[in-house]
Amino acid sequence: MKKVFSHLFCLQLEEDVNEVHFALKSESCIEDDCFSEASLKLDKLLKFKHPQIGQNIINATKKIIRLS
Repeated sequence: MKKVFSHLFCLQLEEDVNEVHFALKSESCIEDDCFSEASLKLDKLLKFKHPQIGQNIINATKKIIRLS
């Protein structure tokens, strides 16, 4: 994947469970601290009926790590 994409990321929601790998080819990559900020904006835009859903999204974004 590194040959095709400039920026690799990984998300593992639960320990010892499947990992999700995703990549960006963009020259202007997302900074590591922007995922949490983006999730807060998404939470406000979607206006979840159950606040716990929005909180779960925010918590998940904190687990995204850069592989490259």
